[in-house]
Amino acid sequence: MKLYYKKGVGQGEDTIYEYDITNKTERTLVNARMNSDDIYCLIENKLYYNVFNKLNDIYVYDLSSNIEEKYTFASNVAILGQFHQYLILDLYDTTEKFIAFDTESKESINIQTFKSIYGTYLFANENEVYFYIVGEDNEDYDYTEDYDYIDTWDHHYIYVLKNNNGEVIFDKLFDKKIKQTGC
Repeated sequence: MKLYYKKGVGQGEDTIYEYDITNKTERTLVNARMNSDDIYCLIENKLYYNVFNKLNDIYVYDLSSNIEEKYTFASNVAILGQFHQYLILDLYDTTEKFIAFDTESKESINIQTFKSIYGTYLFANENEVYFYIVGEDNEDYDYTEDYDYIDTWDHHYIYVLKNNNGEVIFDKLFDKKIKQTGC
């Protein structure tokens, strides 16, 4: 088993390290860098992550070849989690959209569009992945002008993303005022 991490916080060192728990050895991933506070995902021996000040990009580091590449999106993007070969991404600047990015075909699937302040990856099993999302159905309301308004929203969701015979679907599990909790 291996761990991947940064040393330092904020805008400090952004080199990614790999620690082999079995052998108790650490190595530096050459040409790789990652935000200290962002989620990374390991899919098929490739590490996916965000880089500080590169808000439109998702980077992928091949652990076999030590080569870093990137995918550029039309919007600011953040990794929420993963589901099989899919990266679950939040396009968070103007579109308020969640997508599933297929790392094999490089195609994006729009899984939900609504006014949202944030989404949190909770947990996943073989067929489902769960998210806690604070959202708002009122497309005309500019939440950036009134942050206190977030606490009054009636749309706190837990969503489940399912793999239904190869089709990825996003279902609302709850639609009521709930408090965020652990898993």
